[in-house]
Amino acid sequence: MKSRTILVFGGSGFLGSHVADALSGAGYHVKIYDRKESKWIQANQEMIIGDLLDQDLINKHIKNCYAVYNFAAIADLNEAILKPLETARINILGNVQLLEACKINQVKRYVYASSVYVHSREGGFYRCSKQASENYVVEYQKSFGLS
Repeated sequence: MKSRTILVFGGSGFLGSHVADALSGAGYHVKIYDRKESKWIQANQEMIIGDLLDQDLINKHIKNCYAVYNFAAIADLNEAILKPLETARINILGNVQLLEACKINQVKRYVYASSVYVHSREGGFYRCSKQASENYVVEYQKSFGLS
């Protein structure tokens, strides 16, 4: 049986930290991967400081995980407007790197945190990045069976 370990990318943020806590409460071993230490880390959770674009580090920590949750993103709309290239790197390429690591390491489930802006005319580059990322999630499921 696959490990009961779940890796939460962006787990230092508001939503990610609450999901990490709920997963811990449900009996999973939770690893939080973020570029900064979580203010809300629990004693039974593991903290990994790392870059979303560091494929080697990502693969190292995804290995033997049952599931991966992705909350990592440039989510501030104004920041995304000012940094469209960085938004694409983090929100799209970062997501695809996680999907690829899940495929390679045979992760059973991938959960992607998208946005209501996907179905809006608002949101600028943030919206674009979330739409593209959703398309990649769907394609990885169709092409590689990643649930």
